[in-house]
Amino acid sequence: MKISYVTALICSMLMFLLSGCSNNSYLESTQVPEEEIIEEDIQAEDETDQEAPGTIFVQAAGAVKAPGVYELKTGSRVFEVIEMAGGLKPDADDQELNQAGVLSDGQKVYVYRKGEAADSAAAASNPAEGGTSGATASDSALININTADAAGLKNLSGIGDAKASAIISYREANGGFGSIEELTKVDGIGEATLNRLRDQITI
Repeated sequence: MKISYVTALICSMLMFLLSGCSNNSYLESTQVPEEEIIEEDIQAEDETDQEAPGTIFVQAAGAVKAPGVYELKTGSRVFEVIEMAGGLKPDADDQELNQAGVLSDGQKVYVYRKGEAADSAAAASNPAEGGTSGATASDSALININTADAAGLKNLSGIGDAKASAIISYREANGGFGSIEELTKVDGIGEATLNRLRDQITI
């Protein structure tokens, strides 16, 4: 009788221990590793940070097939708004147009017709024919920051040798200016300088 009682007691203890191990194994198998939780949280934060790109509104005018105001993604290029405007007309003069330039919100992209720029320059420089002299007479009378040499750039208010050289270096490195607002990316030129030059420059 004593042996049977001890045997039963040992069996009960073994069953209890085995039952506990089984439960622990189950809990361990269903528990998600902490490293995976952290990784999933990081991925969720990354997805939240990747917001949809903003939009800008740009006007296409001049020798394009469908002039108007178009909505584009931030960072779009000049050629993209031209495509949205139906493309260039057969008489478009795009020699001075930087189609790789980056667009900015509120920008107006004007495409000259062949001969239009030259005609405007002649009229602006000859008051007897109805033009007026001065830097603000017309776009063609303005100083083109994409084509002017150092001497021409120094005709601008507040632009000396150093800033003229910086403008030329920037446009050579970046393929020209896509907008006059891009001028603020040149070292030494801020918003105040740009506002002073707006009536004197073009692209």
